[in-house]
Amino acid sequence: MAKCVFCGKKAALGKTINRAGFEFRACADCGLLYKDADDISVVIKAREAGVYEPSADLKEWLDDKLAKLKESERSLLRYREEHRDGACPKCGGSMIKTGPFSLIVSEPELFTIQMSSLNTGSLELEAKSCEDCGYTEFYHYLPRKRKQILSDLRKEIERLSDTDGPEGPDQKRPE
Repeated sequence: MAKCVFCGKKAALGKTINRAGFEFRACADCGLLYKDADDISVVIKAREAGVYEPSADLKEWLDDKLAKLKESERSLLRYREEHRDGACPKCGGSMIKTGPFSLIVSEPELFTIQMSSLNTGSLELEAKSCEDCGYTEFYHYLPRKRKQILSDLRKEIERLSDTDGPEGPDQKRPE
């Protein structure tokens, strides 16, 4: 009599769950419970149940996946540490920087930021999100190159407005 690897009950006839290239016999209840579960959850649950002895290949697969998961968690923690940006104004938790990303603007007239001079159809934003409560702040992001271009344009406009007299550009004003 085959047993369910998840709970030890009698396995349902022909009821197997295939994950990560391995077959796990299951009873009807566990079959329904784990049919949509991800590979790692199924393998861990089967291993924790202790109903069967996993093969060396399965142990190796799971150890490899768990090592990758731990490395991913360490990478996430490093990212969060590198991108912390103050305290949340709502709960006091840590704010994490995200972005930059582009917001596609379908109706630019809804925004007070003048986008007509940039003529892009999108708005460059960065955001800060609280790790604890999810509060998110968005703010306008101008890359250094665009900032320099806008600064140069402003200076040129000021220069032209200073040199434009009643006779036109490059004409000396009467003293």
